[in-house]
Order: sequence, then C-alpha cells, then structure tokens
Amino acid sequence: MIPGLIAGGMLKVVLILITTFVNLNFVKTSSYMLLSAIGDAPIYFMPIVVAYGATTKLGGTPTLFAFPVRILNYETSLWN
Repeated sequence: MIPGLIAGGMLKVVLILITTFVNLNFVKTSSYMLLSAIGDAPIYFMPIVVAYGATTKLGGTPTLFAFPVRILNYETSLWN
C-alpha cells in the first residue's frame, strides 16, 4: 500500500512541475486528466483496502465493512 501511495504522490508532483514550468495549458488536456486520476487512485481506494484488511483480520464479512467506507468516500455526497 505504501509504494502505491508514493507512486501516486510522485505522479502528482510530476504533473505540478509540468504545469508550472513547461506548459500551463497542459491542465486542459485529456492526458492530464487521465494522469491526475491515476495519481489520485491510491489515495481514493486506500480506505477501502484498509477496511477490507481490518475486516479479514477481525473475522467479519469484507463486503459489509468495505461498502460503508465506499459510501463515505463517494465524491458527490450531500456534505460536499
């Protein structure tokens, strides 16, 4: 899990450096959006992986514990 978080963070740093020093209009391209989504993926799915691991360690049903975490992690929630 840690290498995935590091890789996602490094990808976001590379995107920031490209937009700052190389091309400011790179933010509007589909390549930037795809790479940004790939960089956000480890952080987005980390709570689900942690909930799954804790559930299997504690002897519960992984789906029943990972599902509420996914609902809390949903981006278009009412509390955004």
